[in-house]
Amino acid sequence: MSFIYDILDDWISTPSPQVKIELPEILDAYFAKVRKEGGKKHTTVKKGEGLGVLAQRLGTTQEKLKEMNVDKLKTWGAVQGFNAGETIAYQDENESGGKVYFDKVQSATIGDEVYLVVKTQNFQNRKLKINICQGKEKVLAEKDKLISVTQNGSSISLIESTVGKSDDIVDAENKEDYKDWAVSKITLKPQGDEQLKKWEDAIGKTSDNKTYLYLLVDAHSGNTDYDKDLFVYYGNKNDEAESEHSNFTNYWLDVEGKWFGLSKVKWHDPVDNPICTIYMQSGGGGSLGKHWGLFGKTRNGSTHSGLDLFAKTGENIYACVDGTIYNRRWHGGYGNTVTIKVKDKASFITFRKDYKLIHPNEGEIEKGTGYNENGDIFLFYAHLDSVEEFKFGDEVKAGQILGKTGRSGVKAGTCAPHLHFEIFSNYKTAVGTKYRINPAFYVKYKSFDEQSTAEKELQKKEKERGKIKQVYGSKKLEYKDMTDFKK
Repeated sequence: MSFIYDILDDWISTPSPQVKIELPEILDAYFAKVRKEGGKKHTTVKKGEGLGVLAQRLGTTQEKLKEMNVDKLKTWGAVQGFNAGETIAYQDENESGGKVYFDKVQSATIGDEVYLVVKTQNFQNRKLKINICQGKEKVLAEKDKLISVTQNGSSISLIESTVGKSDDIVDAENKEDYKDWAVSKITLKPQGDEQLKKWEDAIGKTSDNKTYLYLLVDAHSGNTDYDKDLFVYYGNKNDEAESEHSNFTNYWLDVEGKWFGLSKVKWHDPVDNPICTIYMQSGGGGSLGKHWGLFGKTRNGSTHSGLDLFAKTGENIYACVDGTIYNRRWHGGYGNTVTIKVKDKASFITFRKDYKLIHPNEGEIEKGTGYNENGDIFLFYAHLDSVEEFKFGDEVKAGQILGKTGRSGVKAGTCAPHLHFEIFSNYKTAVGTKYRINPAFYVKYKSFDEQSTAEKELQKKEKERGKIKQVYGSKKLEYKDMTDFKK
């Protein structure tokens, strides 16, 4: 809100009145993936229909049914369920009219469908324009030049969007949440096989198989009833690192740590901008804790079976590759967890990087005994705040959001929130590094020496908050073993 003083004459001694002017503000812009919660429906419980059978018929989970019908849930000894003839509620995830959410993402792969989100204020029902630009260096285009993507089957470099009018929100129960948002769906690929091959070849020549993009938002050129100088853009204003376009405020994501990464291959790191934890649960560490989150006997001789990636509560976790849900359970000291069984093992092996152990003298190793890349391969995510609703065998795609990071499972609380990530070939836990490979051979993470001052400071700030207890996350997951989850 801006204020303009209406000064009439300099001889008037009384204060001039304030006239409130609501200026158009462009608050934020980013890439996102959509998440939908289906509309609520009702059904009648059939005679002899147990909770597991009922959940299977409705295409949902026992946990979700109990959560939505807690007042009707019955307990008979160790068994829970509903009386026959009872009308209960459930959610159909494929039904329109439910709630929709747009989760910010920092990376995707060629061919992915994503959304461009622009948050505004005092700008409802107006059009704005968005460009996707080449960042850092020449890859898909010259640095700072426009990138053409696909929208509604056509190649486009100028994406136009009307605030509050996206087709994806018009029928949503929570559409009022987005009355000040411009949301546009695009596909991250060019038109034609020849151009697609050029994209893949260009990204394949980069050092990390990824190119970096940013957004340019123009709200003023098509809205001439406002003077251009009255538009307030917040691009880069709150960035800790310096923007490459520090003289302009309508650029977003053009700073280190916030670039949007586009990959060629179907591998997606488990979190955005993976950086290794440098603090212990107790808060010790810093420069002395640079190897604490790595794989092996890296904790003063004690064994660590995965890779700890710093993440504040509520950040996205992703399926690294295509696979199926193998487990979704409460796991004691690991808290809320989810496990993926890799679908294409041969392709998975090709994602292995030429990683050199950074701290072998502190106990970091390549793999434990029994790891067999020719057998089944599993990806394990732990200490989660929440996990999306999945059933055993559900298919997931690389880059799909699986849940949110958290601090679950740590009874004493932690100063170092993180995702604990493992890769193993035999689904057995509490066996140290056995059957496991160092995830650093697949995840492109930043070590202590590679982290920026801002990234180290972010971890330090979390440490200084002290031990925060979120033992069960947003909600403790229902199952405690594989047998129950498979039912």
